Amino acid sequence: MTDPDIAFNPLENLLLRPDLFAHKLDLNIERVLIVELSRALIREASFLDDRVLATGTRGKWVQLSSLRRILAPASPALPLHFIFHTGHVGSTLLSRMIESAGATVAVREPMPLRTLAEAHDVRDRAQALIAPSALDQLALDQMVLWSRGYEDTRAVIVKATSATGRLAPWLMQLRPTAKAVYLNLAAEPFLSTLLAGANSPTDLRGHGPERIGRLQTLAGVPIAPLHTLTLGELAALTWAVETLSQHESVQTLAGRVLAIDFEKLLMSPAECLRAVLEHFDVVAPPGHVERITQHEVFTRYAKATAEPYSPQIRSQILEDSRRRNAEEIQRGLRWIDAVAQRSPVVGRLLLA
Repeated sequence: MTDPDIAFNPLENLLLRPDLFAHKLDLNIERVLIVELSRALIREASFLDDRVLATGTRGKWVQLSSLRRILAPASPALPLHFIFHTGHVGSTLLSRMIESAGATVAVREPMPLRTLAEAHDVRDRAQALIAPSALDQLALDQMVLWSRGYEDTRAVIVKATSATGRLAPWLMQLRPTAKAVYLNLAAEPFLSTLLAGANSPTDLRGHGPERIGRLQTLAGVPIAPLHTLTLGELAALTWAVETLSQHESVQTLAGRVLAIDFEKLLMSPAECLRAVLEHFDVVAPPGHVERITQHEVFTRYAKATAEPYSPQIRSQILEDSRRRNAEEIQRGLRWIDAVAQRSPVVGRLLLA
């Protein structure tokens, strides 16, 4: 990113310019970093984190109070919906499939969601840096900013990070018109997928403290300390807590959250895409849904579009993971079974 440009005023015409993107929230200094991102860059980006910032990117930190004054009279410009997911279950693919139908903008993994999640975790505790009502308003302001679009935009889809799915009930209660899709997988393919990734140990351990605390709350039983869990058991913990969060959202927000299994998305992409578009009230061009498997979004790796990808390639990756990680996968499945014997809510996951 370039040095601060004195002439750059990101608050000028903010509501009319979706290229002025709220990139990062810092509650310690009560500021938001607004950067200038082109429509093409936003569309290409799989993660709207610091990887989208280049040497020439213009940006400036502004006071949250100044942002609030600009947004005070504003209401959401366009319908805003969400994709929540448990991680590595096709959320980026689905977001690109939706975009391919036209008239939508996908905002993939905006960083402010992570800050909102961390703040929401402690909203009623002494550690809270921001009052609950102010946190609600901050989330509403972010949703106003996400809901901006271009002349041909009819809806905006925010794809959350897997670690922020726990925000679904709160965000959608704040935004009663929003709908969501929540992607997941059954336990065994989820563990096989997660353990196939080179970065899985870092991800699983990094998110472990928050997840284990949430699981103990949702499951209602004590969980063995993180340091005693193997990698397969950490993956199992992830599946259990994120699946419980998914079920909580589906039940709490009846009719507003559409649950989709990633395996079904790959086996019946046209059927799933049609259901999602109808859920979001997005109209695709005639014949587009039926031809989705021929579209480039279904033949390229969604997170790195230069790489080829297909359900067949994914099957090969899973089979390789099952061979290499057989012991840890079984440990993880046994761990889920053991928790399910003590927790009825986890037990019901295995019957779903």
